[in-house]
Order: sequence, then C-alpha cells, then structure tokens
Amino acid sequence: MLRTDAAKLRWMGLDMRARWRRRVAVLVTYVVFSAACIACAGGQWWGHPMVGLVILTLLVMGFGVFGSFGPTKQFEDPPVRVMVNGLDEWARYRFAAPSFEEATEMQRAELLQTYRFGSFYLPGKPYLDEREARERDGAVRWSVRWIATGLACSAGRYSVAPHPVAGMVVATDFVLLLVLLMTLPQARVLWMERDPRELNGETQLLGPKA
Repeated sequence: MLRTDAAKLRWMGLDMRARWRRRVAVLVTYVVFSAACIACAGGQWWGHPMVGLVILTLLVMGFGVFGSFGPTKQFEDPPVRVMVNGLDEWARYRFAAPSFEEATEMQRAELLQTYRFGSFYLPGKPYLDEREARERDGAVRWSVRWIATGLACSAGRYSVAPHPVAGMVVATDFVLLLVLLMTLPQARVLWMERDPRELNGETQLLGPKA
C-alpha cells in the first residue's frame, strides 16, 4: 500500500521508507491535532471555534501524512469510465507511460497496433492490485471497529455527565471521530507496512562475525 517510487515516499522532506519514522509521524499528527482541537474548542484561539476546527481538519487532510501527497497510495476507487483521446493518453492508460514518445519501442509498436482514432471511453483501471486491495479492505474494517468503539465510549460519557454536554464538546468529538474515520486506514498501513528496502533485499541485518 505504500508508494513504490522512493521520491514519492518523502513527506515534508523526510524519507518515510523507515517504519519508525512513519510511526512517529502518525503519533505526532494525532497528538498535535487532538491538542489543537481541544484548545480550539476551549476558545483559546482567535475566531469562532467551529471555524478553527474546520481549518485544522483541512490542514490535516491536505498536508498531513495521510493526505493525497503522503506516502500511502490512493484509497479511493477509480472512476467508472475514463476518456482517452490521442496516443499520449492511450500510452498513459495502457502502460502508465508519461507520453507516447517516452514509452519503450515494444510499447510504441503495440500502442500503434491497438490505437483507434477519436475520443472513446474505457473502464477505469484500479489503483491497487489484488493484494493491496485486500490490505486496504482489512485496514478499513479495522478502522470501522475502532470508530464504533469510540462512538460507544462517547455515548457512555455523555450519558453519565452530571450536566448537559456543551455543544462545542460534541462538535469537537465529532470532528475527531470524522478525522479518524478518514485517516485510520492510512494510519494502519503506515504503522504496519515494512520498509520497502527490506522487501527488496536492499537492507540486510548483519550477523555476528564467524
């Protein structure tokens, strides 16, 4: 589920191939976001607390380690249909080549044989292979279980509260659970996925000398 390109495995200038760095990034992101939400809900920031919560959520989703520019692959399903118009788009669709000229000689020969003139729609290609799709689905199910547990704990806390629960407290809990719902699958992948260099045999543990 991690991106395969080493250049895309960098986040905020840090090489995220090492698992311990990804785990630190996940912990720091959640701790800072939770503390900022609590401070915002308490009126310790300028402006309306709800505006602050929305801004914090957008920052986490846009620039956090879970965002679209983070080290994990896309979790969304591809579009049902995509339009192809021209050899360059056909090369990108067929072989993920940047353009027809940048494809290999064998790829260009096949592209010319199979290309049809005009604009036409084709089925969207999946972003993930079967193993990665299973890993994503497992991470989503794991996240849903923890979100359900969090909802149950929040409901129990509200039921035993001696005073009516303030609206901002409910809003803060809702925002926290919403962000967890959107990011926990990626967080699990970042936490569990091994260093790609280990899988490729680029790094080996040195044993004791004979």
